[in-house]
Parts: sequence; structure tokens; C-alpha cells
Amino acid sequence: MIQNRLSRVKLLMGTRLRSIVFTAISCSGVLSCPYPAMAQRQVQQIEIMHAAVMERDESIGPGVIKCLGAVQFRQEGMIMDCDSAYYYSGENRVNAWSRIHIYQADTLHLYGDLLEYLGNIKLAKFRENVVLIDRETTLHTDYLDFDRVNDVGYYIGGGTINSGDNVVESRTGHYYSHTKMAHFRDSVVVTNPQYTIHCDTMRYQTETGIAYFEGPTEIVSEDNYIYCENGWYDTQKNISQFNRHAFLRSGQQTLRGDSMYYERETGLGKAFDNVELFDAKQDILLRGMKAYYIEDPQYALLTDSARFIQIDGKDSLYVHADTLESVLDTSGLYKILKAYYRVKIFR
Repeated sequence: MIQNRLSRVKLLMGTRLRSIVFTAISCSGVLSCPYPAMAQRQVQQIEIMHAAVMERDESIGPGVIKCLGAVQFRQEGMIMDCDSAYYYSGENRVNAWSRIHIYQADTLHLYGDLLEYLGNIKLAKFRENVVLIDRETTLHTDYLDFDRVNDVGYYIGGGTINSGDNVVESRTGHYYSHTKMAHFRDSVVVTNPQYTIHCDTMRYQTETGIAYFEGPTEIVSEDNYIYCENGWYDTQKNISQFNRHAFLRSGQQTLRGDSMYYERETGLGKAFDNVELFDAKQDILLRGMKAYYIEDPQYALLTDSARFIQIDGKDSLYVHADTLESVLDTSGLYKILKAYYRVKIFR
């Protein structure tokens, strides 16, 4: 009898030891990859707040609830309204149709005709007649994926953003709701009552109205034409900085430089390094390392190895000086050149 009891104790102890070892291994497995497990525990289930009609439909899928009429869902501060939807409770997913509206924090609003919402990763896939409204910014597209975790929307196949007086179009783009920054790529066009911008890649801060260019960029208006391959433009203050092969053409005058600063309202331009100002009407070329230019009345000041060249057939007039100044005479028809310090004139 004693021997039997000892055997049962050993058996129970062995079972407990195996249970402890199994539990330790299981915990080790959990600890070895904590983030997915934590993420799963933190995800909140989508809740059905209202629907005129609710019924289970196993023909659609296991545990699927069909919701019809004034449907409303909620998940962690987000409210979703629509006309009809399928709720996949096991997958924490919603497919919705017609008059879809998602809103959160009373600032960001999303609208569309079709939606697949993945609750576990908080990703909203909108299709057809999609509109995103974030305060003063409105985005229109037919294809938008919005990541609620990072507050970023991504569209392809074309989209348009309206922000103040500016309308921005592109083939693809990202909109970051948290920072109010939009990134545009491929056939980017900015339309403003005063000018139009064409470029390949652009970042646009919707609150400040500052556009940042990357790659070949053209800015066209009734008064001038600007080209650069890097720079920024403040669309609210109408001031800009252009770099890399930058030039500005106003009437028959062209200003070039490695970098340029321009104020549209005042017509003030500044250029630095390898500066060149050409007047096609009078065949006059001004060169230097620094330039200061005003569009109206026409005025130019060049310093640092300044040179003046008046093209005259085969024999041109050259003027070298530390500083050159070009001003209009009292009639406004002719220009007067003033040269300062270490002046040289020759033909």
C-alpha cells in the first residue's frame, strides 16, 4: 500500500513538473515576441452603435452580421456612419456601402461610397468619390487608404487637394493629418489665381502654405517665368527661394544664379553665385557673384567680379568693376550703367 502511494505521488509530481515546464516554455514563447501579443490585447473591438435592421447571415461568412439603415459603428474615439454594412466580428472588420462618413476629434472627416475597415490595424480603405476634410484642407480622390494609427492617408490614380487659394493635383500623394503636411509625386500641378506651378515632386504644408520642390520645377504667371530644380515657395507671403539651375524671366530680361530669392509682391530678386542678368532688348549682359534686382522700375546691382557686356555685332563693349549698377534714365527708355572701383573698359 505504501509503495502504491509513493508511485502515485511520483506520478503527480511528474505531471506537475511537466505542467510547470510547459507553462515556462509557453511564457518564454510569449516573451520572445511581445509586440504582436501586446498589440492584439490593445486592439478594441468594433462596436455596433445603431442599425435599423440587424441579422446574422452565415451565407456571407461565419458570424457575419448584416446591418441596414442608419448604421453606426464606433472604435476608440472613431465614429463610422453608413447606409449598410457587413460586420465580420471574428475578424474585427467592416465592409460598408453608400454615404459613408468617418470622423474623429471633430477635425478629420472622411467620406466615400465604398469602404473596407480593418479594425485590428485601424486601416480604412475608401473607394469611389472619396473626400477627406481636415479643417481648411479638402482632398478629393477615388482611392484612399487612411492609417488611423499614424494619421496618414495615401492615394493613387490621381487626387486633388484644395487649401486656401491653392489647388494641388498629382497622380499619387500622402497626407499627414497630424503635421498637416502633404507629399505629392508624379505630374504635380499647383493652381493659384496669380500663377501655376508644375513639378515632379513636392511637399506642401497646408497650414503655412509653403511648398517645397524637388526636381525640375516651373512657375508660370502673366508677368514672369521661373525655373529651378530645388527650392521653396511661400504661397501666402509670395516669397520664394530657388536653387540649382535657377532662373527668372521677366519680359525680355532673364536673371540666373546658383540660388535665387524672389518676392512676387515687390518684384525684388536676389541671386548668388554665377549670376547672369541678360537684357534681350538692348543686348546687354551683366555677370557677377551677387545680384540685387527690381522688376519695376528696372534696377540691377551686381558685386564681386562684376562684368558688363554690350553685344555689338562682332565687337562688343566690356566693362569690369567691383560693383556695377544699372538704372533707367528719366525717360524710362534707356539704361544708365554706373561702375565703381577698379573700373576697366575695353573693346
